[in-house]
Amino acid sequence: METLKIALLDLNRHFGGGTVALGNLAQALSRKGHEVHLILGMKNLPSRLVNTHLNDCHLYHTLGYKDIFDMPRLMCGIRNDLLRLYSVHKFDILNVQGVNGLFVPSELHNRLIVTLHGNNLARGFALLRCVYKSSDMLQATRYAFTNYMRNISGHFMYGNLEKTACKRAKLVIALTSCEAYYAKEYYNLPEEKIRIVPNSVVLPKDSFNHELAIPEDKELILSVSALEMIKGIPLLVKAAKEILSTRSDVIYVFVGDGPLRVFIRKLASRFPRRVIMFPQIHSGLTVLYERSKMLVHGSFYEACCLSIAEAMLMGKPVVALGMASIPELVTNNVTGYLVESLHAKDLAEKAINLLDDDKKARRMGSAAKKKIEELYNPKRIAYKTENVYKEVLAS
Repeated sequence: METLKIALLDLNRHFGGGTVALGNLAQALSRKGHEVHLILGMKNLPSRLVNTHLNDCHLYHTLGYKDIFDMPRLMCGIRNDLLRLYSVHKFDILNVQGVNGLFVPSELHNRLIVTLHGNNLARGFALLRCVYKSSDMLQATRYAFTNYMRNISGHFMYGNLEKTACKRAKLVIALTSCEAYYAKEYYNLPEEKIRIVPNSVVLPKDSFNHELAIPEDKELILSVSALEMIKGIPLLVKAAKEILSTRSDVIYVFVGDGPLRVFIRKLASRFPRRVIMFPQIHSGLTVLYERSKMLVHGSFYEACCLSIAEAMLMGKPVVALGMASIPELVTNNVTGYLVESLHAKDLAEKAINLLDDDKKARRMGSAAKKKIEELYNPKRIAYKTENVYKEVLAS
């Protein structure tokens, strides 16, 4: 394919899995010979992004938004920035994340592709359903009601804006078949406008500056996610409590930060020196994946979960809820366990099963690594993404 000038756009000022996914794609496309321009709203880039992704592409910063209420104020300025960059570089393709499509001027809609890193309306409904179906979550919500209501209202507001952004795009990329279904059901997008291309998975080239000090005779269980209600943090913490109470040889590590950090702190106070919390979700993960026995994930909704995929690439089995797109990553009884109920005890039992059966854990971890290497490798994903770009250019 001829060399393209590609602009990849993420104006959210918060670092997360979507930003990493964009960096992974930038790296893969650059190595295919394309001229990639990464346009970010985040000014202070984490070392993970710089060290792993930014050697092969051009980087620009523009005005970034902090939340949905920040967007109208910045709309005009960001559009002018994009037009100015386009006048210099003449991008063939603008590939933007979700709601960021609203910032793209109408003059550039003929080359606009929106990638959905999740469906916000589906997220909102998932959170509503799961909290009221789970006694563990319902009880926890009473202590985190403000966070719960902000999550719900935020997802629905973002969802309606994201729907508008998708309508403007020439094509929409969904990460999984489940996400393609949500795009049709919640955003009323025609099937012929949707293409399925998952995220590529690249392990970060990062360093770990903390002393783990975990004895070799201790098993390490890892959870990596934002500490928010949609990630099922109260459910996950209750499962961790069950595991730690049952197995004295386990140390539990949480990586991430967010408004529900208080749940982790309470758990750590109950199990001193057996619960470790690292707030930087982007620092030193490779070392933690390698040292861990498994990844346990409590999220109610994932589009194409980066931490699950990274743990699998490191040869680790995963225990997670079998919801949304997670079953497209984790194959039950093959690469890990999927828990269908919303009870913390069931999540804990599956993790303990893997702790008790080292042979099974290794077998599942090996199958997990093979799956990610085959289906989510950067070359494969770059090729599939190029095909989407070809369609836009030919139309």
